[in-house]
Amino acid sequence: MKEFRDDAVVLRTYKSGEADRIVVLYTRAHGKVRVLAKGARKSSSRLGATLETLGYVRVDLVKSRGAFYIARHVAHLDSLRTLRDSYTRISAGYAVVEAVDAIPSEETPDGE
Repeated sequence: MKEFRDDAVVLRTYKSGEADRIVVLYTRAHGKVRVLAKGARKSSSRLGATLETLGYVRVDLVKSRGAFYIARHVAHLDSLRTLRDSYTRISAGYAVVEAVDAIPSEETPDGE
């Protein structure tokens, strides 16, 4: 299995099942990756609060058999307070998120 640790910005989150969350991250070294955060929607989960849109986090990821990575550990690095204090800045931040999320992933299917 491919494992790595990297700093990332959370671009989007989606509900998956009853307790899981799919998270789209933009990492420094690996670009845009899709992550399955198991149990992130449980009230006792430590992952849930750190994986919010525009969060700056350090993640430990493991490649699964499918198209997703699995989040092993997520640490909150910065709250981006200056961004969140202004409506103009946060709307500009979400515009950047939309633009970056529209970029296709660089991953290619196995065997190509």
